Amino acid sequence: MTRIEGSRRPIAMAASRDVRATKAEEKPASFRLIEGSRSPDGRYAIGWGFASPNVDFGSFRQQDGSFGTDLGAAELHNFIVDCRRNVAVAETPGTHPGDRKSYNHNSNDVTWSSNSKYLVQLNNSKWETGVGSVYSLDSNGKIAGPADLLAAARMATKELGQQHLSTDDYAVSLTNVKVSDNGLVRCTLVGEIPRGEGFQAEVLFKSTVDSRGKLSLKLQGAAQPVGE
Repeated sequence: MTRIEGSRRPIAMAASRDVRATKAEEKPASFRLIEGSRSPDGRYAIGWGFASPNVDFGSFRQQDGSFGTDLGAAELHNFIVDCRRNVAVAETPGTHPGDRKSYNHNSNDVTWSSNSKYLVQLNNSKWETGVGSVYSLDSNGKIAGPADLLAAARMATKELGQQHLSTDDYAVSLTNVKVSDNGLVRCTLVGEIPRGEGFQAEVLFKSTVDSRGKLSLKLQGAAQPVGE
């Protein structure tokens, strides 16, 4: 791979709802934890469920003993869960439908920094990443995010000579995510172009929470493999 150059222009600053760092408060919800999503310190995890209390999960039991519902089911939500208090403290854009990390080609891929202060949630299907979100969590329980990693990655393709492509021209998959303790998010971006030649790149973003508590992603560099 070519070295990622340090172009520190803030060409990708992506965020969606709930962008300000606020004290995490309990959300009325019924949820179960998703396999493999717990933070290194054990405090947080990603849960799936419903934005109403006292849901009986008995009807969602699967043959293997786990629990789940249909992908795209009405009222399905994903949450950041405070495992110490056993409460949902934030809703995410994710739509993962059950306990298991993956169902056929659909998976909930979670990456934490080793200090449990940064979180990336990806909802991946066979051909593309449907949701890519970054969060910042501090020791006082403040959560900033989500910042839209998928949108930021699409913007980064313009640094790779793909300016001619519109959003509808290609699908993006994000893989090999790594998150550092200071908020650097590195991943592999794979662009699939129907009936065309795809592309691949390594991209690096810096997660930053500003004085207003807004989380953004700034592109630090993008590079394609040698020979592409």
